[in-house]
Amino acid sequence: MLINEALKLTSDLLRQKLKMENSIEALSDLSTIGIGGPAVIIRVKNEAQLSQVVNFHAQEGLKLAIIGGGSNLLFPDDGLLATGLILDGDFKRISVRNNYIEAGAGAATAKILELSQSQALTGLEFLAGLPGRVGGAVMGNAGAKNHGLAELVEEMELITLQGENLCLKREEIYPVYRSLNLPESLRGSIIKKVVLALRPSEADLVAKKIAQERKKRHDSQPSGPSLGCVFKNPPGKSAGQLIDSCGLKGETFGGAEISDKHANFIINAKMAKASDVWMLANLARSQVYQKYQIELFPEIKIWDLKAQELSLTQIDYWPGQEPKSQKAKRGQVKTPKI
Repeated sequence: MLINEALKLTSDLLRQKLKMENSIEALSDLSTIGIGGPAVIIRVKNEAQLSQVVNFHAQEGLKLAIIGGGSNLLFPDDGLLATGLILDGDFKRISVRNNYIEAGAGAATAKILELSQSQALTGLEFLAGLPGRVGGAVMGNAGAKNHGLAELVEEMELITLQGENLCLKREEIYPVYRSLNLPESLRGSIIKKVVLALRPSEADLVAKKIAQERKKRHDSQPSGPSLGCVFKNPPGKSAGQLIDSCGLKGETFGGAEISDKHANFIINAKMAKASDVWMLANLARSQVYQKYQIELFPEIKIWDLKAQELSLTQIDYWPGQEPKSQKAKRGQVKTPKI
């Protein structure tokens, strides 16, 4: 009840002072796993509106939570005490110039892949079957195996949470495995637009590669609502194979389930809560560490009420929602001490 009152106050404040429309929406509708409580959502349609929102929140000391396609964000069950920002309108524009695709951060990754095929440009095929938006995909260097989207960025425009607009060139961008690895001073910045460097090919060859990638994902990954791979692969290892070797495929907690098709996926099998996903992720991490002394690090982002990113190494239950029993079917869920 208290959070609903807080969200109503925030919504009214934004409407009165910022003079922009917003809405209180269920985060479960904005996430591919279908989990999350209510939040104030504001959709910006151009750079002027984005600057206005960022500067207002900085001045008022309010928290902004950037929401893209919701394909790797585990939202809290109680909702967010932060404004959920979605890039819409102009931020969904995509265009082609020679061998480059210019894409707004709010554009779907499926759209830039479709455009690359129609323009006979190769380099993005590894995105086939991956949901999400360009901004989030670049920030998380989304991809498959040895490929990541951030590695194709020729130029990137962003705005810091203090309202400063910047343009980074390729030589200023240092992508690493599943991360953009921005300098500390730029952490939390919002990507506005990217320019991706691709290579000329033939449309039918690009289409063939896309079909192959899509089939690979269909054959190896579950179709149920999820956030994709929960953990990053350790160097030279497969997180999914490590979890599978601990006998955790099919493991359940509440409404969540470790997929019996790919053990690095946790599925919303039956009205799962964020705390259910948290418990299974911690179980998998704990079991792998106990068996192999290998620590798994989350690929998904886990948020608390204030949209602060949480680490599975901090606590072994969802904050404020400790389950009555912390036991899954195969034993006590504990954070390994390392």
